[in-house]
Amino acid sequence: MTSDPKALVRRLYQEFWNEGQESVVDEIVAEDFVDHHVPADVPLGPQGVKQFAANTKAGFPDFFIEIHQLVAEGDRVACHIEFSGTHTGDFNGILPTGKRTGAQAISLFRVEGDRLAEAWEFADVPAFLEPLGIVLGPAPN
Repeated sequence: MTSDPKALVRRLYQEFWNEGQESVVDEIVAEDFVDHHVPADVPLGPQGVKQFAANTKAGFPDFFIEIHQLVAEGDRVACHIEFSGTHTGDFNGILPTGKRTGAQAISLFRVEGDRLAEAWEFADVPAFLEPLGIVLGPAPN
């Protein structure tokens, strides 16, 4: 039986990211899940999702994702989300600032059967980093 694709994405954001229920990832994420927006050294599958979240939550222990909208068609689910947190821990070498930050993103998931198989995300990273004193600009020549 195929799960409701929107329900899978809701579970990922609500139960895993917001509530910290790690076992959810093992239930809903395919072993070969590819997340196209994470660094290349993050492993595939549930382990990669957990690793990426652990890194994020090390820097932002109160990290929270609010779902504004989910739209599904066929095996795809598109999401408009807003994420936020307070920078109280080391985040990728950025020492804690104590500042609260947030930004919006659009995510697209591909579902196979009852599992998330692939994801893409386009996040407003500059808006997220700016309150921490990091301004992204053009790459140096």
